[in-house]
Amino acid sequence: MSSREKPITRSKVDLLASVAVMKYKRGYSQAEIAAILGVSSMTVSRLLDEAVEQGIVKITIKTPIDGDEELSQGLIARYGLNDALIVRNSAYEEVVASVAKATAYYLDLSVCPGDVLGIAAGRTIARVIPHLTLPLIESDKDRFEVVQLQGGYAAMGERNPTNSIINFANRFGIKGHLLHYPMYVSTIELASIIQAHEMRSLEEMWGRCSMLVTGVGTWGPTCVQLEEHLLSDQDFAEFDRLRVVGDLFGRWFDENGDYVDCSCNKRLVSIPPGVQAKIPKRILVASGAEKLNAIHILLKRGMMNILISDDSSAKSLLARS
Repeated sequence: MSSREKPITRSKVDLLASVAVMKYKRGYSQAEIAAILGVSSMTVSRLLDEAVEQGIVKITIKTPIDGDEELSQGLIARYGLNDALIVRNSAYEEVVASVAKATAYYLDLSVCPGDVLGIAAGRTIARVIPHLTLPLIESDKDRFEVVQLQGGYAAMGERNPTNSIINFANRFGIKGHLLHYPMYVSTIELASIIQAHEMRSLEEMWGRCSMLVTGVGTWGPTCVQLEEHLLSDQDFAEFDRLRVVGDLFGRWFDENGDYVDCSCNKRLVSIPPGVQAKIPKRILVASGAEKLNAIHILLKRGMMNILISDDSSAKSLLARS
């Protein structure tokens, strides 16, 4: 039987209330309260715990994120996720900014010394870094690393994963591992050479990741590969023929979540699906109507096990049959 279930006298209630007022209203330390009452600090600690159990003290945690716990739990149940963080849309802030802040908040609570974080390309991912504080690694930065999960772009823009790794490492004074290849090399033969000579060491690096954070790409007018001129017209024509839906780490998949047999997938330098699937925390950061189908596929197939998104996207996902 817990202390809350036991009968409690009025005098005990008054004692608990008095201790709580001294601690939380007047700012007394536990040692000061102990001296006033003539008891030990350990007794004061037990009284404060009991005040919480009896409902005399109610703890409210204020976070910088306006999260929707009901939607988060709904998505966890629907897709069998390990976790989800859904933020409410605001009339005063664009969705991408809200989701980026939520991602930074989630990482601040999650990243610990000894972790290795893999980072992929993405518009939202690039906007996460300025909001990060990573308080848990402050005293042990040598034991935290970031790793690039896919090749970069020719232009060093904000969504280039190479740029994200450099910015991340420089901001926190930590070790960053760059992938010194473009996302798509020029020929299948060159990709085969990289596979033969470099992939083992790359897979060892990626295999050390304890968590990863990524967005998801989609085929359409706002496709990153189209805007950054990473692929040819022949590649895009192949997308239409094969009915691709989206890409994960640059690797394109169809409506069933199967990776398609296209030229650019064969020229890709990126974390392989088998290695990615073994990383314990796989965080998908994505929102927006144009990405819902791709998000649904990745979650349904278990390719990602943590989702950070907005409430409109969450409601649409839960409404799917």
